Amino acid sequence: MNTQRDDTWTGQFVKNGLKKHNSVESVELLGPKLIRIHRKTHDSVVVATTAVERLDAAAFRAAINGAALHPDYVVNIPAESIVLGDAIQLARQHGVGVGQFKDLMGALVSSDVSRHLSSDIRYVEENLPQHERVKSIEPLADRHYRIERHDFPPVQVVFIHEYDLTVDHVRMAKQRYRSFSAIVITNPNGHATGEAERLAATMNCRIYIWKTFYDALNKRVV
Repeated sequence: MNTQRDDTWTGQFVKNGLKKHNSVESVELLGPKLIRIHRKTHDSVVVATTAVERLDAAAFRAAINGAALHPDYVVNIPAESIVLGDAIQLARQHGVGVGQFKDLMGALVSSDVSRHLSSDIRYVEENLPQHERVKSIEPLADRHYRIERHDFPPVQVVFIHEYDLTVDHVRMAKQRYRSFSAIVITNPNGHATGEAERLAATMNCRIYIWKTFYDALNKRVV
C-alpha cells in the first residue's frame, strides 16, 4: 500500500532534469505536479508527476484527476519504484503513457509519448502473441507478465535487458516482482553468470535468452 507523501516538488524536479535533453526546447511549469514540455521536432506534451513506491491504478487515477489538463504521460519519480499492471492497463485505456523518469526521457524522442515502450518490451509484446502456444499476455508490472497458454499452465515471467545478468539483478527482480518462474534476458548479446543461474535455481526459477524461452513455451513446465 502506498503511504501518503508530499509530491509537490516533483514538477520542478522533472523540469530541472529535462534541461539538457536533446529533444526538449523548453519546459513550462503549469503547477506543482504538472508540466508542459515543448519539443524541438514533435508536438508539445503535458506530463503529470508523482512520487510513490508502487504506482497502482489508484495512484495513477489520482495523478490524472489532480491535473488541470489531461496529461499525455504520468511520470513516477523514485528510481526504485514499480508501475503495477493495473496502472499500466488503466493508462492504456486513457491513452496516457506511464513510467519512471528514465522512461519519460526515452519517450520524449517518440512522436507519441503515450504509446512509447522500450524497444525490448515492444518486441516482447509484439512477438509473444504470435507464438502458437500463447493465448494472451497480461502485464502484472513493468517488465513482469503473466502468459496464458493453450493446453498448458500459465507462466509468470520477468524480462530484463542486461548484457551481464548477475546475482544482484536476480535479487532485485525477486524483491520487485516477487512471483515468477522465469527470467528472460532481452539483450540479444546478453548472458547470465553462473552465480545468477544458481541463485535463480534456489528460487525455482530458470533464466533464458529470448530464443530458448520462445522454445520453452512449448513445454508444460517453463
